[in-house]
Amino acid sequence: MATAALIAVAVVPLDVGIADAAESTAVAISAMPAAPPISPLDGEGYTPVVPARLMDTRPGYATVDGLEAGAGIVGPDTTIDVTVLGRGGVPLTGVDSVVLHVTTVKQTVKGYVTVFPAGETRPTTSNINPIPGSTTSNLVAVRVGADGKVSLYNSLGTTHLIVDVAGWFPVGPTFTGVTPARLYDSRIDGGGSKVGPGGVIDVQVLGMGGVPASGVSAVALNVTGVGATTRTFVTVYPSGTAKPATSSVNTQVGITGANMVVAQLGSNGKVRLYNDTGNVHLLVDVLGYFPDGPGYTPVYPQRVVDTRNSSPIGPNSTTVFQLSGIGGVPPSGVGAVAFNLTATRQTARTWLTVFPTGSSMPLSSDLNPEPLVVATNLVVGKLGPDGSISL
Repeated sequence: MATAALIAVAVVPLDVGIADAAESTAVAISAMPAAPPISPLDGEGYTPVVPARLMDTRPGYATVDGLEAGAGIVGPDTTIDVTVLGRGGVPLTGVDSVVLHVTTVKQTVKGYVTVFPAGETRPTTSNINPIPGSTTSNLVAVRVGADGKVSLYNSLGTTHLIVDVAGWFPVGPTFTGVTPARLYDSRIDGGGSKVGPGGVIDVQVLGMGGVPASGVSAVALNVTGVGATTRTFVTVYPSGTAKPATSSVNTQVGITGANMVVAQLGSNGKVRLYNDTGNVHLLVDVLGYFPDGPGYTPVYPQRVVDTRNSSPIGPNSTTVFQLSGIGGVPPSGVGAVAFNLTATRQTARTWLTVFPTGSSMPLSSDLNPEPLVVATNLVVGKLGPDGSISL
């Protein structure tokens, strides 16, 4: 079996519009089946697991093993820990970082949630920016902290928190999680000026925020759009290359849009951010990095699926998309693919779940769109035996 465990097709939207919002509303999910353990590919690289629920603070809702369920709503300026090692297919030892879907439900006021290694000082970054009345989720790659746990901090108001594990990175030359660090904030670094329509900024990544000055192929970033004057989208791509026809973050007036992005670096060690329309502040936080080597292979962002060219996906239906052999992904030897999943023009509040073709559908969600809002989230999906994923 090949050692390349994870390949990024940086953007594989389900149905992306020109730009709306990254925040959305979902239905509640009440139960989580046990996730069978999955062996790593040749002992290195990313190991995807069948998505498993590790924490749900809502009373009466289940987790994969009954632990950390129903603890109750999380108050303002409050930090809670969730155990990740030894649960949901994650080993007890040898793990550097985990990939989590973190969801907020019933947020009472605008605030933010920060995910970071347990036992460390809380960083001045954010992973999720929920608003009242919305269920908001984001993918997070986070280094495992003390006692095999990660911490979640809620800034303002009260909210329920849900944590699903998607996979893990071993200790070694595959992925190195860092304590989240802010690399750029246009409110400060940009002199207080928003990025205008068609505007671009370059952000230095190599040698910053715990990222080495060389030997890095790609980075995991959390990119946030704040104070947009109109609906817009932001594209993240290697500095010094042509802008791809894809989107990484969608935001709109009154909504702070955030999304995790796995970005290939330009030859100058920078990434470029492009804003489509209106004016918006942009924030960039680094979560970790991928060294040069076989564990992760970045590809140039490109669209491989767009259902607007055929027909929309109906309710309670499963659709299969081929990912191996297209968009720069090899036809074999790939364990998982990182892609951006975007939904638009939905007619009702809904949720989307991505899982390996041929496996049972897990009771978890990857994207939570609502009507009239374009919703986007990064997904690191395990492929089925035929190289496809089911949605």
